[in-house]
Amino acid sequence: MVLNKEITKEKKYELVNTYSASNSLMLSGLLSGLVIFLIFFALIALLNRYFRQDFGNLGIILWIILFIIFSTSGIIAARLKKMEYTSKIKLPYVYLYCVFLIMVMIVLFLMNSYFNNKLQFLVDNLKFDYMDYKFYFTVVISGTFVSLVLANPIKQTWEIFYNLFLDIFNEVDYRGLHNEQYFYLRLREVSYNAKRYGLNFSVLLFRISKFNELKSKHSKRLIFKIENDIINMLEKSTRETDIIGFLSEGEFYGLVLYSNIENTKLIAGRITQSIITRIKEKYDNIDIDISNSIWSYSGQSDKTRDMESLIKEIIKPAVIKENISNKK
Repeated sequence: MVLNKEITKEKKYELVNTYSASNSLMLSGLLSGLVIFLIFFALIALLNRYFRQDFGNLGIILWIILFIIFSTSGIIAARLKKMEYTSKIKLPYVYLYCVFLIMVMIVLFLMNSYFNNKLQFLVDNLKFDYMDYKFYFTVVISGTFVSLVLANPIKQTWEIFYNLFLDIFNEVDYRGLHNEQYFYLRLREVSYNAKRYGLNFSVLLFRISKFNELKSKHSKRLIFKIENDIINMLEKSTRETDIIGFLSEGEFYGLVLYSNIENTKLIAGRITQSIITRIKEKYDNIDIDISNSIWSYSGQSDKTRDMESLIKEIIKPAVIKENISNKK
């Protein structure tokens, strides 16, 4: 049985936003903010053409100000997006910021119209005789309403481009982060049942040797495809009662139920050799090697062993073995 082979987009972006480096977040936010600026520029051009008014004549200085506002806002929105996932107080920070930003845009537009003697055009279209308190009250209420309504589509549009750029620049192993928590959860469940009913089970950890070297030579897409192929091979090579899955970059695990150390060694050797052979047959230019580590639990003799010792014993040998092979 494959455990959490797929990951939802929502969970993926939660992990990416939470664990990405600050420079990746800032760069993605900057570029997505600039995209929104270009959309705003195109919208002004359309309004200019439709109303036959010189809306686009905002002046070089004002366009520079808007450019700075949008690019800076993209960076700020990126930080706020991370806060949505990490803050104890759950608020739609990006949405609220978009509301504020739209209101700033409205104020800038009105100021520009006023100083360029074009505010009368707005007064005439709103059927006001002159600019009194009713006019300003209507503008404030309308501006607030427009901000609340438009903030969500602008936020969603920004998030589309932001996540697109974040996919390009982030180095987060989101699949590993997603699956680790489920691996340890199932490991504790299996261990609890083994202790309670006196059963045996084994843990297998498969690791692609010299994985960092493999990553440097081949594209992320190809590495992702190889990892999925290994998962499929593990699924076909194990029983329905066994639990296998992706643990982190270049690492895969298997929880083999009702199996002692001798049987598990035979299973691990067979699966390891099968994966190496099939990968080399499918990818001619890939020279891959797989190492494995085994930890076996006996429900009769290992009742005093706690879960942390199990995790350390299965992971530590693999790390040592990988370091030795890298030095060679």
